[in-house]
Amino acid sequence: MTASPVKTIGRFECRILLDGFFRLDGGAMFGVVPKRIWNAFYPSDDHNRIRLGLTSLLVKGEGMLLLVEGGIGEAFGHDEKLRKIYGIEKTGGLEADLADAGYLPEDVTHVVYTHLHWDHAGNACRIDDKGTFTARFPKARYFAQAGEWRQALSGSGSTRASYLPEILAPLEECGNLELIEGDYQVNDAVTLKLTGGHTAHHQAVIVRDGGAGVIFWGDLIPTPHHVHIPHIMAYDRFPQDTFYRKEELLEDTVKAGFFSAFPHGLDRSFGRIVFDGARYSSSAEE
Repeated sequence: MTASPVKTIGRFECRILLDGFFRLDGGAMFGVVPKRIWNAFYPSDDHNRIRLGLTSLLVKGEGMLLLVEGGIGEAFGHDEKLRKIYGIEKTGGLEADLADAGYLPEDVTHVVYTHLHWDHAGNACRIDDKGTFTARFPKARYFAQAGEWRQALSGSGSTRASYLPEILAPLEECGNLELIEGDYQVNDAVTLKLTGGHTAHHQAVIVRDGGAGVIFWGDLIPTPHHVHIPHIMAYDRFPQDTFYRKEELLEDTVKAGFFSAFPHGLDRSFGRIVFDGARYSSSAEE
């Protein structure tokens, strides 16, 4: 297993954890971008699917152990049909990566989700000895946008396939959930920034301290190859919002010199985004 690189952001240590890999349709991942372009860096399989990572950001410092995202976890249980449809490949899993970093699930104090789709929040709960879902990080406060939570548990036909309410509901039942509205400060260094775009209440996570910073983009920019502003997923509910928020936040990120982390990158590398006067691009940094 490749060790996760550590970035020091002022008083905080940041590292990328990996829950495994899965596959989604390449055309849906890149929207109007022609296949001849995206297939060059994400070769598709016989079902037109591309391989994607399930990554999280771990932030340690000032008495806080913050986990951003969580991957699929046990979202599909033993449903082999769905596991095959999405080409799920489990590595050691998020908890194994957490252990390699020296921590147990009980050490996590805060969990933040950019949004609550199953490939981001499927690890919110685990299956206990009784076969029921219970909070995976029992001592943590879980943060989510209130509007996103309502959508996730609504069972709405238009988005139902994207959420798994049975994995989320126990968080509220056990009192671990904290619902927020709009931009929010977790502490003086961690900002949750409402972006919209992928979902109406999608948020990005920014850690800044001592002149340094890292932004976890969520599905506003799911992979390093989505940094180019027109590369927008067909999965996005509000693609125009994605376009304008990417444009705004990318400019701020480059000016500040912040690192980037992407939820569906294929490795544990942080990104450094640059602008050449015409387009944005990202290069991996160990």
